[in-house]
Amino acid sequence: MTGKPKLLLLGGDGGLSGVPRYLGQVARALQGKAEITVVSEEDHGGFGFVRDLGLGHRVVEGLASSLHPRRLMRATGALARVIADEKPDVVWANARVTLPMARWCLGHMSKPPKLICTYHGIPFGPGHDAAMSALQWYVERLSLNWAPAEWQVFLTEEDRAGMGALANGRHHARIISNGSDLGGFQPRKDAGGAGIRLVMLTRDAPQKNLDAAARLMAALPDQVTLTLYGAGTQSEGLQRRFASALPPGGLRRIRFGGPVQNVRTALTEAEGFLITSRYEGQSLAMLEAMEYGLPVFSTLVGGATGMALAHPMLEILTLDDAEGVRDSAARLLACCRTWAQAPGRFSQLVHEAWARNYSIRFFEDELSELWNEVAAGV
Repeated sequence: MTGKPKLLLLGGDGGLSGVPRYLGQVARALQGKAEITVVSEEDHGGFGFVRDLGLGHRVVEGLASSLHPRRLMRATGALARVIADEKPDVVWANARVTLPMARWCLGHMSKPPKLICTYHGIPFGPGHDAAMSALQWYVERLSLNWAPAEWQVFLTEEDRAGMGALANGRHHARIISNGSDLGGFQPRKDAGGAGIRLVMLTRDAPQKNLDAAARLMAALPDQVTLTLYGAGTQSEGLQRRFASALPPGGLRRIRFGGPVQNVRTALTEAEGFLITSRYEGQSLAMLEAMEYGLPVFSTLVGGATGMALAHPMLEILTLDDAEGVRDSAARLLACCRTWAQAPGRFSQLVHEAWARNYSIRFFEDELSELWNEVAAGV
């Protein structure tokens, strides 16, 4: 082969979320080493990096998570045609449905390209609906048997262990932690208001469990406010759910921001970052909040335990019952009040802990090592 290997990066939904940001990081890390084309649904703000970097972009409808068999079948056929047309040396699947789709497509090729699959959270197990979890496990088992050996990228040790025997000996498992790269951090000024402003970078979906955020806010005093950013967070339905959980007048403390492009401003305007998910792989938004020096308050999701070892001001929340909500609210308040005593010093302390553990340079180094290994066999 002459020139750089051709890489097909598979995403899913075109909106603002963690997977497109991850793909942008991969593309920037490998731009000098690969000829990259991105495949996703129509861009709705998440794939601006494709234009910025001058990459190829192929649109395939149906790559976002879906339970509609016809839609999935049409998308799989369309993806197979894109792969045949692009003739990549390596396919890198990311969004949940693209993993089994890519395996099916490559499993039906006489000379398939190499395959890398990143698990942004295990699609079954704790936090998932029981029936859906069983179905996802079965789909993973089938699809892993369809395709040739692949490189499996896990974000945490927890996810690698959670796959169990499905990450079997014929595949090459690697653990590559996420890293954030917002840039522009400045230690927070010591002078501030009397209130505590929490922020969530999320979306309104069962996985994100925003009703738990509403219960937590109901247990916190009036001085605490919450701004939610992300897909669906501006919806009237979500506002009604919050209103039903909060005391009269409590909705005045909540801002429903909707999708946001400027994550830096959202984090700069907050004194704490909240995540209430039922499951995650490793939340990139949590790392971005740490990069910007914020206390982090998270349910026990993937990556949170490891992050708590590095982050000097991270609290694991329990939001499943009234007693857990009250205890979590008390610990959140105590942590925010400590941070507010010297935000300049504490934000710098948190940022330095991020730099030692989750800087983008660590991600780029490990990614380059993986790419060199995969490309050597092309």
